[in-house]
Amino acid sequence: MANQLPDKLSAILNRLDNIENLIRGEFNSPWMTAKEAARFLRCSVTQVNRLASAGLIPYSRQDSTAPKSARLFNRRDLTAYLVTGRNPVKKPLSQAERRMVEDLLK
Repeated sequence: MANQLPDKLSAILNRLDNIENLIRGEFNSPWMTAKEAARFLRCSVTQVNRLASAGLIPYSRQDSTAPKSARLFNRRDLTAYLVTGRNPVKKPLSQAERRMVEDLLK
């Protein structure tokens, strides 16, 4: 188990580096469509919609009066989900987690 720890830490650091590159490179707007969120999270649009429906990632509707309007995802919330693996709206982030997210968004 001790031998696996460096590999796991390395994987986490690589993932955080990828997140930082994505944020700095192409995701300048704070809001993303499901397709953009899928690219950001490196998964399918279907998976993004499943995560949103399950309440694991927060979203807003493009038209708040239309329940079927397009979902919009906030970059800060998606970054927090990548860092912590949970919905930052339902389970608030600790101070350390907030600092980590803020550092990635700089």
